[in-house]
Amino acid sequence: MKLSQEQIDKIYKILYGTGVSLLLGGFVLLLIIPKQPGWVVWTWLGTSFGILFIAGFVQRWATDEDKEEFKKAVKEAVQEAREDESKKKRKIPSDERVKSPLKGLTPQQEEVIIKLLCEKILVVNGHLKTSELKHLLKALSLDGNLDDHNLDRVIAWVEQETGEEVDARNLKYDYDAKISDKEVTKWGDMIRERFDLIEI
Repeated sequence: MKLSQEQIDKIYKILYGTGVSLLLGGFVLLLIIPKQPGWVVWTWLGTSFGILFIAGFVQRWATDEDKEEFKKAVKEAVQEAREDESKKKRKIPSDERVKSPLKGLTPQQEEVIIKLLCEKILVVNGHLKTSELKHLLKALSLDGNLDDHNLDRVIAWVEQETGEEVDARNLKYDYDAKISDKEVTKWGDMIRERFDLIEI
């Protein structure tokens, strides 16, 4: 029969409480009656540590699976807290549109970029895929078509235009640290090809 977590916790608390009580009782007994026979002292202490060892074993056995779930839950909670904090830092009032960080482009070219963001950047785990978004943005920046000095503003604009969330923490880290020249070239070529299709 598999014990429930609640039952296991009760067993652990009872064993732990008993072991600690016996251990403290043994020390008190030594202070009050210092001339106890050796076997009494060692039996008392051995029993105390034995019960504490069993309690520790029960707790470890009971919570191995739960520890992993707990760690996962904590990790997710921390991630959510960081994302919430990041959103607060770059929060834009709902009645204020974020100014486009694109520069040197015609309205038609800006529409092309927004269309690429909406149609070509996949959404993974509730966020625009960082590995694709960073390379598209970097291609625009290297061509002189994106002001990326304020990435928070760029992120807010991307979220505004796509209606999707950006993993801001990862994007800001990856934007300078993990860039592939091959991917930047691929996105740059795609952007220029789309611009060439614009009817004048």
